[in-house]
Formats: sequence, C-alpha cells, structure tokens
Amino acid sequence: MKSFPIAKLNGAFSPEMGIIKAKVENSMLLLHNGNYVVKIEKQTSRRTLNQNALFHKWMTILADEFGYTSMDDCKRDVKRKILGQIDFENKFTGQTEMRDFETSKMTTAEMGDFMNKVSIWASTEYGITLPELQDMLNQDFYA
Repeated sequence: MKSFPIAKLNGAFSPEMGIIKAKVENSMLLLHNGNYVVKIEKQTSRRTLNQNALFHKWMTILADEFGYTSMDDCKRDVKRKILGQIDFENKFTGQTEMRDFETSKMTTAEMGDFMNKVSIWASTEYGITLPELQDMLNQDFYA
C-alpha cells in the first residue's frame, strides 16, 4: 500500500501538493483492472521518545524486581498482562493466531494510557512505585 503525506494549514495544502498529485496519478496508472478504495486518514503522532525511554526504564526496574534475566521478556509479559493479545490470521496457514501489541505503533495518547495502567498495576498489586518522566529528566536520576 502506498502512502503520500499531505498537509493542510489555514485552508491551503502544502506547496508539495502538485508533486504528490503526480505521484498518486503515476501509482494509479500501475493498477490492474478492478475496484479500489482510496483512503485518506488524519496522521496521528506516535509515542514520544521520552515515553519510550521511560517505559524501558520501567521494564528494567520490573525485570529486576521479578527476577527476569531479560528486559524484553518482562516487557512481553507486562504487555500481555495489561493489554492482552490480538487475534490475527496467519496468511500461510490460514489459522487464527495471537500476537502481542506493539508499543511502537501506539499514539502518544495510547502509550500514555497504557503506561498509566502499568504504573497503577505495579503500585497496587506489588507496591512498586515507578519513576515519572520528571524524575527521568532530572540529572540526579541517572547518578
């Protein structure tokens, strides 16, 4: 699937709109006969680097607390505990399988909601207080 980023500000499209229009037309010329759907969706911002760094710090803390030898294993289990898993169809076998949510595909709001749930879970279930972003940004945090 092709995607072409466009921007509209104050009622006008970005100056690159002519170039984008030509790319779309060229892509459409390559299509085989058939019916197609053109989809336009508003771009959302992905999780921030600060959210990602803080989440990885949390996973390191929780991995140490629970005795994991791998932060990635801890991250997998925490995501499964808080978010569950998603059904998907394996294109090779045709079977429905389960996969984990990917935080890299979350918006900033989704990641914030997820992290809030992780923080509450760690605190209420295990008495573990995870640091906040401001703690991480403080130079003393790294000492």
